[in-house]
Amino acid sequence: MANRQRKSGHHGLSAGWVPATAEADLAGCIHRPACLTGLGPTKVGGRQDQVPAVQVASRDSELQAEIARLRDLLEREKLDSRRGEEQIGFQARLLDAVHEAVIATDPSGVVLYWNHFAEGLYGWTAEEAVGRNILELTPAEEDLRDAEAVLARLRRGEPWSGEITLRRRDSSSFPGHVSDAPVYDDNGRLIAIVGISYDISDRKEAEDKQALLVRELHHRVKNTLTTVQAIMGSTARASNTTEEFQQAFTARIASLARTHSLLTDTKWQSVPFQDLLQAELEPYDDGSAKRITLAGPAVELPSELAVPIGMAVHELTTNAAKHGSLGELGGRVEVHWSLVDGDPRHLCWEWNEHDGPPVELPTREGFGSRLLKRVLTVQTGADVKIDYDPDGLRVTVAIPLQTAMLRKGAGS
Repeated sequence: MANRQRKSGHHGLSAGWVPATAEADLAGCIHRPACLTGLGPTKVGGRQDQVPAVQVASRDSELQAEIARLRDLLEREKLDSRRGEEQIGFQARLLDAVHEAVIATDPSGVVLYWNHFAEGLYGWTAEEAVGRNILELTPAEEDLRDAEAVLARLRRGEPWSGEITLRRRDSSSFPGHVSDAPVYDDNGRLIAIVGISYDISDRKEAEDKQALLVRELHHRVKNTLTTVQAIMGSTARASNTTEEFQQAFTARIASLARTHSLLTDTKWQSVPFQDLLQAELEPYDDGSAKRITLAGPAVELPSELAVPIGMAVHELTTNAAKHGSLGELGGRVEVHWSLVDGDPRHLCWEWNEHDGPPVELPTREGFGSRLLKRVLTVQTGADVKIDYDPDGLRVTVAIPLQTAMLRKGAGS
C-alpha cells in the first residue's frame, strides 16, 4: 500500500489523506530489473544472443507508454490535491464569513475546528483552541454540568439546541444560544460534533425591558383608573348640575391626558416642571410676557409626582380663569420656583395672581382646595399654604423630590 501524507488546512481543517507522488513509483520502475526484462542482451547456455531490433523497439515503446501513464497519474494526483486544498480553503472562507461561532469537535469534545467568529466571540484563537476540550473553553462555570449533560446527549446521537451561559477567555460570561448536532461517516459511525453559538445579550436585555414595560404599564393603568375614579367622585360632589359636572370632569380628564402625553414623550421617566406649567397656562398667554411669568431652574419631576402636581396646576389655572386674574383683562399669573436651601431633593414653588378681581374667602371647599390640601399632601408629602391676599390668590408648595433630576441650564 502506498505511503500517505497529511496536509494541514485552515482553522483545524485537514486536506485529507493524499497518496504519495507517483514519482517514486516511476523511479522504482526504471531501476527495478523486472520492469526492463527482455530489453537487452541475454545469455543462453553461456552464449550471449542479441535481441532483434524490432523487439527492442517494441519493448522500448512499452516502457515509454508506462512512463507516460505514470506521469499522467502523477499530474492527476497533483491536480486532485490542488482541488482538494482549494475546496477546503473555500469551505473555510465560507465558515469564516458566518456571523456565528462554528465549532467542530470529536465525540469526546476535543476541538477539531474553530472558525474566525469563534475567535472574536470567545477570545481564543484557532491555534489555541484546536486540540483542547470544548468544556475547558466555552461553558460558564455555573453551567458546566449542563454542558457536560449536553455533550453526553450528543454522544448518544441526539441533537441539542437551547440557551446556556457561555464564557470568554477573560472569564466574563454572557447569555448564548447554542445548536449542536452529531456527524456520522458513511458507515453510520459517530465521527464528530458540530455546533453554532452566538451572543444573545441584546435580545435578553430587550426581553427584560419589555417585561418591565408590561409591569409598568399594568401599574400605571391601575393608577390612572384610580385617579379617574377619584376625579369623577370629587367632581360630582362639587357640581350642582349635570352640565357643570360634565364640563369640569372633561377638563380635568383632558389635563390628565396632557400630563400623560408629556410623560410619554420622555418614556415615563420624568417631566420638566416648566413644561407642566406651560401645558396648562399657554392657552391664556397673550404673548405680552406680562400675563404669564414662569421663572426658576430647570427641574425634572419624577413620573410619580408629575400626575398629582399636574392636576394641582390645572385646578389653579381653572380657578384663575373662572374666579381670578386670568378672567380679567390685564390680570397676571406669576409662578416662581427654586430649590429649598439648595437641596436638590426639595422644590418650593409659588403661585401668585395679580390684578384680578378682589379675593374673597370661599364659602365651601371645592375640588381644587381638596386636591391641594389633601391629595397633594398625602400623595407627594408636600407642605401646602393657601393665602387669600386682596391682590390675588397665593399658593406656596414645598415638595420633596426624592428622585428628581436637575438639568444644566435655567428656565425662562
